[in-house]
Amino acid sequence: MDTTNPGRWIEYAKVPPTMDYQFTDFWVNGRGDILAYNGMTMKGRVQLFRAGNADNPQALGRGMAIDKGINQTGYNDISLFQTKVISDADNNWIIVNGRSIRIYNPDGVVGYEKARGKVVKI
Repeated sequence: MDTTNPGRWIEYAKVPPTMDYQFTDFWVNGRGDILAYNGMTMKGRVQLFRAGNADNPQALGRGMAIDKGINQTGYNDISLFQTKVISDADNNWIIVNGRSIRIYNPDGVVGYEKARGKVVKI
């Protein structure tokens, strides 16, 4: 909704008719990209709707997790189940789940030079 013109709704992104998904959670970064997933069924996928091209979502994973492509147990995906997700000033998504904090950016993590590409125990 445009808060300067209350009562008027504008559709920003829509699920293409070929996708049989419903999204239960979504998060928007400062650029306007939308990270969305369906936490109710394994049929859904994690999708990225990019600003300016929101009608062509990009699949990032399966079920409720972002696939990282790492073949090590515990590090091969990022679960979005029961998480708190925020976006920082560099459009990274900070994903807090239980006792872990993961930083994700489909275009490559910006900042966090000392931690990027590493698993750090806090």
